[in-house]
This record gives sequence, structure tokens and C-alpha cells, in this order.
Amino acid sequence: MGEWACYGVGNRLMFGFTLQRDGSYLDGDQKKAGAYTYNSGAATIAFRGGPMDGQTGRKASATGFELSRTVSCELFRYLTVLGRNHPCPSY
Repeated sequence: MGEWACYGVGNRLMFGFTLQRDGSYLDGDQKKAGAYTYNSGAATIAFRGGPMDGQTGRKASATGFELSRTVSCELFRYLTVLGRNHPCPSY
């Protein structure tokens, strides 16, 4: 659950989404987009509907997963500087 960010080559932010407790996900504009299914045994997360329709993340854990060789997604973190939140990708 929570807000996720996906990064491509060079650790560039590509897109974000939010996983909801009810099995749905919201797109980057926080509008209902589709559904997801997490399979802990296979360590996958599969998306149906919305912009991620047909995508399956592999090596899925509570902190991240891979969509492809060049795209990975992780829980989105913020770095607070002078009272403002800024994206903080992991390196």
C-alpha cells in the first residue's frame, strides 16, 4: 500500500501511482485507474486496467519491484528541506 514511484535509466522518475488497500490503484493524478494483484509466492504484482494494464512486476517485495530490465518501482520517499517535501529516489 502507499505511494510508489517508477524510475528508468539514469534513475529518472518516469511515473507514480498509489496502491490502495482494497486492491485498486490510483494513477499519478490520484484518480482510480485499475486493480492489482500481489502474489507473495511468485513475488509478482500484476496490474489490470488503467495506465499499467497488463504490466507485471517481478521480484516484488514490500519496498519495490522490477517492471523490466530498465524500469524499477519503489515506495516513494520524500526528503523534507525547509519545510517542503521533495522526491528522494534511492541510489
